[in-house]
Amino acid sequence: MKTIIRDNKFDKKADNNKKTIEKNIKSRTLSLRLANKTIESLDYLSDRLNVNRSEIMKRAFEEYIYMELERQAVLEQGRADIVNGDVFSHQDVKIKLSNLVK
Repeated sequence: MKTIIRDNKFDKKADNNKKTIEKNIKSRTLSLRLANKTIESLDYLSDRLNVNRSEIMKRAFEEYIYMELERQAVLEQGRADIVNGDVFSHQDVKIKLSNLVK
């Protein structure tokens, strides 16, 4: 069945990716260089949230990685749909959308 809006299979794949990250209990130190303005914003958030900078950076990295893995899964599925011919023509989409608006 051809679909434009997918069911939750991407959410499920992304959740599995997030669980994989969370299961990796071992940790390593990472060093990076940030602009002064970014560090000032980080310090501001740290004070406002009463959370240390490391925890904020950890959350930010994990959330970004989770979202990027989810985006990659969606792109891979879209490419597979195109290869398999599981797509709608522009005209079909226009018809479906016009029926929704009525």
